[in-house]
Amino acid sequence: MQSRLQFTGFGSYLPERVVTNEEITEKWGVSDEWIRTRTGVRERRACKENELAYHLALRAARTAIEDAGIDATAIDLLIYSTMVPEYVLPGMGLFVQRDLPLRSTVPCLDIRSQCAGFLYGLETANMYLASGKYRNVLLICAERQHEYFMLYESTAPIFGDAASAVVLRHEPVGGEERGLLDLALFADGSGTDHAITAAGTYPFEHLEGADLSEWKRALKRITPQMREKGHFLCWSGRQIFQTAVKRMVECTRDLLDRAGFSLSDIDHFLFHQANERINQAVAQRLEIPAEKLLWNIETYGNTTSATIPLLLEENRRNGVIRDGDLVLMCAFGVGYVWGAALYRF
Repeated sequence: MQSRLQFTGFGSYLPERVVTNEEITEKWGVSDEWIRTRTGVRERRACKENELAYHLALRAARTAIEDAGIDATAIDLLIYSTMVPEYVLPGMGLFVQRDLPLRSTVPCLDIRSQCAGFLYGLETANMYLASGKYRNVLLICAERQHEYFMLYESTAPIFGDAASAVVLRHEPVGGEERGLLDLALFADGSGTDHAITAAGTYPFEHLEGADLSEWKRALKRITPQMREKGHFLCWSGRQIFQTAVKRMVECTRDLLDRAGFSLSDIDHFLFHQANERINQAVAQRLEIPAEKLLWNIETYGNTTSATIPLLLEENRRNGVIRDGDLVLMCAFGVGYVWGAALYRF
């Protein structure tokens, strides 16, 4: 009997601290109107001191496991997605395995696919589940990034902290069209010098093929606080914006064509919440009705890999996404990585 990947449990956790645009204005001198016009963000969440992404991940994971109606010992594989891990090593998934706790021998896999991390995690889980060796996969997307991105005027208004988790299984569907119907992933390394955080073991000046003009501009903006942190960001916002719109439009159209659906067949579009203007541009080019777009960037900002599962959990819990609904998820991340997925509830 045919089986497909299905969501069996959802969980999310948001830090208690709310950072309004007024706080960004006080630090950087930009207006609330300027922030809203360029990003769509009104407020975002931020971790308190000593609250790490994996602490958020633990709360989200416990909720997802409870929602799935299973015990933590039933998890066979943990996939942990984050863009800016607290530690270079070991992998952050191991902290979750230890403290949740999961069985001590459960394999843990960290993935670094930026804002497309959830879709990359879905495909990874799908392959593991299809092998027949695994029954329940826990996929966590956890991000603690607001404090870091507050160091930079261009990124301070955008990013928030959050964690979201899903429990995934392959379930028999018979002849029904439900579960994960199709998923496509892509990458293009030509964008690696458009957004880099230099914090590893190799000096950025030695990056082969890097556009050093971007780095030289970034160097002029380094502050003592950035040097104290030991790393800094090179960010080419305009290039990222243009590429994101182009790739998201392309992969949405291609996936629908491949799966035999039209835009009108989709009940809800869940685009990665990177920037309101990006999603508006994608929707305009695809001629998507406004009522089919689900949003939360206004209240949470860009929570990178957590945005789509957070949208899923909220709208499923609130009854917006109902049984039988067909949703299209699409995400784009720096580097570049992107993808789209079709799922029938």
